[in-house]
Amino acid sequence: MASVGVVGWLAAGCSGTVVVEGQPGGGRPVPSTTSGGVDPTGGGSSTDPHPPAGPAFAAGQHWIGSYTCPQGLTELDLQIVATSGDHIDDAIFAFDWVAGGMTGSFHMSGQYQSATRSLALEDGAWIDYPGYGWWSVSMNGALDPSLTTYSGAITTPNCGSFSVTRQ
Repeated sequence: MASVGVVGWLAAGCSGTVVVEGQPGGGRPVPSTTSGGVDPTGGGSSTDPHPPAGPAFAAGQHWIGSYTCPQGLTELDLQIVATSGDHIDDAIFAFDWVAGGMTGSFHMSGQYQSATRSLALEDGAWIDYPGYGWWSVSMNGALDPSLTTYSGAITTPNCGSFSVTRQ
């Protein structure tokens, strides 16, 4: 699978837009579509009698799946680069919007909460900026009891859910 990710897409001339500030090139209008999110707690029991050995998130892992934002379903490869205990010092959000032929990637960081299996990742600097109309996103979700699927919501306005599985 090609590297993928979740990044927003802007369409010029869309009615009902919001402005996302602080992104490359300044604020841009974002189509005001709405999508349902996913319960970031992941539901279910917070304990698993047989969790996998080792840390939930470790350097060198790839979490493969998809997310939704205004551009539609987009492939995502969440790469864990560096950790310190339960802190994700560096991760890469690499995306591939196959339908539009657009790819890109940016850094992320965040804190894993093992008691609730939750992880909030904040967006960082672009690595491969695809061009005007795209912005980096943040995400908030939880691991399933087996610690192999991380799913939740893209917290950037007008985006929806994501789900990735450890490879």
